[in-house]
Amino acid sequence: MESRWRRESRANEIREREERVAKVRAEADRLQHRLDTLYLDKIEGRVTSEFHDRVAATWREERDRCVRDLESLAFAEDDVIDDGVALVDFARTAHHRFETLPISSKRRALNFVLSNCSFANGELVTTFRKPFDLLEKIECPDGGCTPPERGSAPESAKMAP
Repeated sequence: MESRWRRESRANEIREREERVAKVRAEADRLQHRLDTLYLDKIEGRVTSEFHDRVAATWREERDRCVRDLESLAFAEDDVIDDGVALVDFARTAHHRFETLPISSKRRALNFVLSNCSFANGELVTTFRKPFDLLEKIECPDGGCTPPERGSAPESAKMAP
């Protein structure tokens, strides 16, 4: 289950993206309104064709930049979703993948995730490296369990002497 801090972070990302989209969309609309008004001014003879063409070209470029920004913001959302799906899929299969690794690869993986491990009083005591220390703070789906104390191993990791 997604932790509270991750949900809040994700909510902030979504809010910031929506604010950016609204700002860029408003800018594109403002430029389109200017173009429309400039065209009417040209038709009614208030501005010359040369002036219209020069100014309209600049405003069209700016409007097109806004449209590209909106498209990239939409693609960025898709990338975030794809990354999230890939991460969930990886997490779902991580245990099985770890079990099938040779001992040397398991050792490298554990050294990457853990530091300062020790075996004392029949228990394996672990310390996670950053950012894996966040694993200790993950909320349980049913909300009924608590994270392990710092440095203690989960029940499945405890070993007899």
